[in-house]
Amino acid sequence: MSPTLRKALRLTLMVALVGAVGYFFASTLASNWERVQGYDLRVGPAEVSSLFFFAGSVVVSGWLWQLVLRALGERHIGWWSATAAHLGSWVVRYIPSVAQPLFKVNWASKEGVRTSVGFLAFFYEFALMQTGSILGAIVAIVIARAELITNESLVVYGGLLVLAAVAGLVAIRYLVNPVVTKIAKMRKMDDVRSLPHMSLVAIARLVGGYTLPRVVNGVGVGFLAVSILPAGTTFWDLVTIAAAYTIASAIGVWAVFVPSGIGVREAAFVAIVSALGVSVVDAITISIVVRLYSTFADGIVAALYGAMRLRLRRRP
Repeated sequence: MSPTLRKALRLTLMVALVGAVGYFFASTLASNWERVQGYDLRVGPAEVSSLFFFAGSVVVSGWLWQLVLRALGERHIGWWSATAAHLGSWVVRYIPSVAQPLFKVNWASKEGVRTSVGFLAFFYEFALMQTGSILGAIVAIVIARAELITNESLVVYGGLLVLAAVAGLVAIRYLVNPVVTKIAKMRKMDDVRSLPHMSLVAIARLVGGYTLPRVVNGVGVGFLAVSILPAGTTFWDLVTIAAAYTIASAIGVWAVFVPSGIGVREAAFVAIVSALGVSVVDAITISIVVRLYSTFADGIVAALYGAMRLRLRRRP
């Protein structure tokens, strides 16, 4: 397939998907306009705080990016430089497809990391983030909904989660390196024969670590959701909402043909929380409000990236 045709196909998919989701959201909100008018969407301390929680989750992920590189033997990488690189890659993710991995691989090369190792680190980061986010969110939902689950079912769910966690760790340990090695050879990167393997212990530690930015991000989601959900909403309801948004975000990452997973993340979130008992109108409104504030928070991320890059340039 030619690059022009590939670009046209990607654009067509993006327009079709975002258009379909947008039409569904707009028609649903229009049909329930009286309820929408009852939402308190004024900007207050909770809304402003959500911006800093959203931005803070990106900073925490930057620290984890450094730990991924260190787990692969690149112990000379400092926190400041790794975090700045992650913030920069977060901003360029609005460019679909390969902008984010290229940004990190190019940065790693400038820091003395082999191109193939930088590429490997990005794949490890993606796998660790997906596994930690989804497993952590499912655990949170099970805990939040424990009162609605029988003891027998709780034991079954617990056993399945343990099996899923073990399978995820083993898959990362034994699949990421061979897959990246094959891709690196196809792209004729530098010496791929000595690509490092991440230990199972390091993988388990980092999968647990990648729940931290999801928790920070979830607090921001909760701050925004509480003004939309009806009276009587409990803390565990907000935990469920935040966990569902985490899963939706993990799904949205796979939509490489749309900037920042727009449309896919929101549709997945509405599908998940409506299945858990939240009204579709509330779910749609929450998804739109969270998208709006998280986009504003990306402005904070961009400012932090600029400030950190400036300080790095001034260092001797």
